[in-house]
This record gives sequence, C-alpha cells and structure tokens, in this order.
Amino acid sequence: MPLPLYQLDVPSDAWVTSMDDYRERYEKSIEKPHQFWAEVGRKFHWEKEFKEDEVLRYNFDIRKGPVFIKWFENAETNIAYNALDRNVKEGLGDKIAYLW
Repeated sequence: MPLPLYQLDVPSDAWVTSMDDYRERYEKSIEKPHQFWAEVGRKFHWEKEFKEDEVLRYNFDIRKGPVFIKWFENAETNIAYNALDRNVKEGLGDKIAYLW
C-alpha cells in the first residue's frame, strides 16, 4: 500500500490544485508538448510575441544532426518584468514576489 501524501491547503487560485491536476498536466506535457508549453507561455508578458510553430523544436537523434533544444525561438521576454512589474500592475505589489 502506498504511503499517504501529506495534504497541503492549496489556494483556490493555484496553477496546480491537486495531485490529479498535476498528473493531467504532466501527461499533456509529454503527449502534446507544443500545446502545453504554448499555454504556459501565454501566461507571460512578451516583448516580442512567440509564434505557435516556434514554441519548441528539438533533435535528440545524432544521426539527424547536432542535438539541440530551442524554446520560444525568436521571441523575447523579460523575466524580471514578469516576476515583479507585471504583478505590481495586477495589484499584487504588497505580496511576496519571490521566496527562496
């Protein structure tokens, strides 16, 4: 019998609200990675928007050329803006932005 997981009080607005929700998102990330990561990408501010066909490109087969992974190719964002400024503009300036 598997050990029970510790139950946390998950906020209703959390991106992942349960273990079932996590599993569903994980499956989508494996089965439809382009769609999954495009959905994640839409949650961020972009200086230069990404194109749907440039969300994810990769090659893991050395017979087909160099191994590479490219995410949101040709798009530009600002991580500091997404972590701080965007949240202040959304009225969350009094909340913790980043906790290490």
